[in-house]
Amino acid sequence: MRLAANDSSDSLLDQAIFPALHLIRHEFEPCGRWYESRRRNISACNEDDDDLSDEPVDVEEDDQFLSAAIICDPTKWKDQDHYTLLGLGHLRHRATLKQIKYCYKRKVLLHHPDKKKQAGHKEEDWQNDYFACITKASEVLSDPVKRRSYDSIDPQFDDEVPLVNEENKNNFFKVFGPVIEANARWSNILPVPLLGDENSSFEHVTEFYQFWRNFDSWREFSYLDEEDKEKGSDRDERRWIEKQNKAMRLKRRKEDVARLRRLVENVFNCDPRIKRFKEEEKKKREDEKTAKREVIERRKREEQEKRDAEELVVRLQKEKEDQVLREKAEQEKRERETAKKAVKKERKQLKQTVKDKNAFTDDEDEKIRILQEVERLCEQLSLEELQDMNQHVSTDDHDAAKQYMADKLKLVEQRIEQERQETLKAHRLVVSSEGSAARKAEKEWSDDEIQMLIKAVQLLPAGTRNRWEAVAHFMEEHSRGQIRRNAREVLNQVKNMQKMDSTVKEDANKKAFEKTMQSKTMQSKKADAAAAVMDQPSVCYDGVRGWSAEEQRLLEQAMRTYPKTLDDRWDKIAECVPTRTKKECIARVKELAELVQAKKKAQQAATSSTKK
Repeated sequence: MRLAANDSSDSLLDQAIFPALHLIRHEFEPCGRWYESRRRNISACNEDDDDLSDEPVDVEEDDQFLSAAIICDPTKWKDQDHYTLLGLGHLRHRATLKQIKYCYKRKVLLHHPDKKKQAGHKEEDWQNDYFACITKASEVLSDPVKRRSYDSIDPQFDDEVPLVNEENKNNFFKVFGPVIEANARWSNILPVPLLGDENSSFEHVTEFYQFWRNFDSWREFSYLDEEDKEKGSDRDERRWIEKQNKAMRLKRRKEDVARLRRLVENVFNCDPRIKRFKEEEKKKREDEKTAKREVIERRKREEQEKRDAEELVVRLQKEKEDQVLREKAEQEKRERETAKKAVKKERKQLKQTVKDKNAFTDDEDEKIRILQEVERLCEQLSLEELQDMNQHVSTDDHDAAKQYMADKLKLVEQRIEQERQETLKAHRLVVSSEGSAARKAEKEWSDDEIQMLIKAVQLLPAGTRNRWEAVAHFMEEHSRGQIRRNAREVLNQVKNMQKMDSTVKEDANKKAFEKTMQSKTMQSKKADAAAAVMDQPSVCYDGVRGWSAEEQRLLEQAMRTYPKTLDDRWDKIAECVPTRTKKECIARVKELAELVQAKKKAQQAATSSTKK
């Protein structure tokens, strides 16, 4: 009882001290890079273990084992078939580690020299070297890394790639299916999509070719190294051996990659599904084009029908309007014909009435005059006036009828005279305007004006904005207000000068040049430094030479070559123009600068006047 009490008190004490302490069962999943690395190494040995049984396999000594054991040489262990020596030739890379260990133990029990000696075999039987080969095979296949290296160059694996021919195309799945399945063992990425069958979907086939064209192989060829680097006598030799081994491994890996690519291309070229998919894709595109074309044609038909309907409405409306206009024109024509017939009738009636009444007189001369007046009235009077005239003339009062005719004739003559006066006035106005324009045009241009016009036209070439306003402003500014011409007058004068003989223009230039030189000679003794801008600068007047195009080009080139910062700039510029002095070069540059400034001012003035 005391012990029980103590136990219960301890449990209560534990609960009081650790009230939240409970044992909870957790499940953990192994992970991490070391676990993944170990799992990959083990999976290389245990590949396809789900399809194999871990039960011990039959290791009876068959002819294949005996032939392999007889020819084996421990010194050439790389050339032996390890799986066959252990009795796993039918499983090979699918054999599990448990099966390998089991087979090795069985072979040791059968072929260990001590066992054979105890069994009473002859000495030459139990001293054979194939037991060392069995031990080496177990050593290689039990190590995941060495086994992976040996599996990479498995002598039973067929590296041949089926060719592209009609036979392979006809038996595509039968020929290429096993080859793809055999090469799938080298993939680092699992699961590996296989070839499938002729009913495989487009998505499966696309995934298959994408996977195999980017195939990631774990196959490596270190097992075929010709020399072991550990056998090197020093570090340099071991490095050289490792370098040679790496080069050979890389070469063999490239060859294997090329082989896989060739395999995939041959599969693609022989695959009947590709042709079917292409035909289906082509048909689909054609159907889409056909559908699109039908939609476009239907839309065009609808648009055409809509346009036709609109055109029909417009045509009917136009026909209706034309019909109305034709009816109106016919109505007006009938009215005009009716009015014409009525006028003709009234005229005939008036003439007949006057004739019947003997022209209201017995005098033959008076009678002829009245008949002539009646003719004039018939030509001038309207229908209403003729009707009114017939009413008054048809009365018996001859004097009143005669007086009414005289008054009517007087009114007609006044109206004719008024119309004549208005016509004459309008003609006088036209003649007066033409005369004023002619007088303005007859205002002659002086030689100074022509020379200034030529200079302005040369300075403001075709294409200048508001050219003729700028020319007129230039002439007015440089003549100090003495020359005032508008743009129209300038344009007319230029057209007239273009029709003139070229000698007229040259004479004007020559006279203007002479006048300019005289004024400059009076103002300064340094007139020889000025160069006149003329239409033909190569012509000389009064011993002063104009600037030729070649001299102008040399001057411009020298100005661009030598900047303003040089002290002897003008001396070097004069040297570049051998036919000119330093003074002439300076004067020419000043003259050109003035012309450029004048051109800018003229353009600005023309632009401002146009905006206003």
